[in-house]
Amino acid sequence: MEQNVSTTNGLPVITFDMMAAMCHNNRGIGYQGDLPWPKLKADFEYYLKTTSTHKKDSSLMIIHVHGRKSWAGCTELQASYGGVYHIVCSQSRDPSIKTHPNLLTVAGSVPEALEHIAELDRKGKVDSVWIMGGAGIYQECLSHPLCGRVYLTHVYKDFPSDTFFPHLDDNFREVKNDVISDTYHEENGISFEFKVYQNLRKCKTSI
Repeated sequence: MEQNVSTTNGLPVITFDMMAAMCHNNRGIGYQGDLPWPKLKADFEYYLKTTSTHKKDSSLMIIHVHGRKSWAGCTELQASYGGVYHIVCSQSRDPSIKTHPNLLTVAGSVPEALEHIAELDRKGKVDSVWIMGGAGIYQECLSHPLCGRVYLTHVYKDFPSDTFFPHLDDNFREVKNDVISDTYHEENGISFEFKVYQNLRKCKTSI
């Protein structure tokens, strides 16, 4: 099976993907600690399916990386669904960060979180890795050499927003969605589309 990998200290390290949804024009992803738009059932189901499906081996760990606020907004269903595990990035390691059986650790930074994942990967324990936001973590990870694909839902209506998804640079190319064939949906007068962007910077190696 072909997987996207890079190296840390000469050892293979699996790349990470991103999952996000944004208003198509203003790129809004959040408002006052919640999504800018009313809940979209099809988008939520797509998010759960995409980020909790094993790519290699069901005995391995799927890891989601969150910022403090992103993790705080996760419901019990999101935190536990599919046996996914989580790492929270918080510079202050805020003691108020909620605990959960599937929370692996609280890292002081994105590089610290990725090094923790790299160590697990070197032990053969990691299936896949997802970056789940918020905006600052998305911004930092988009330029990282381990960034693979961005799974980005475009909501074709603008809503008031106070956090935004960064612009993708020319290194990202839209590719065919490998999760779902029916990518365009409408709910409650809101149309949205599931798009996928490939990072052209990363290397591809067979393992």
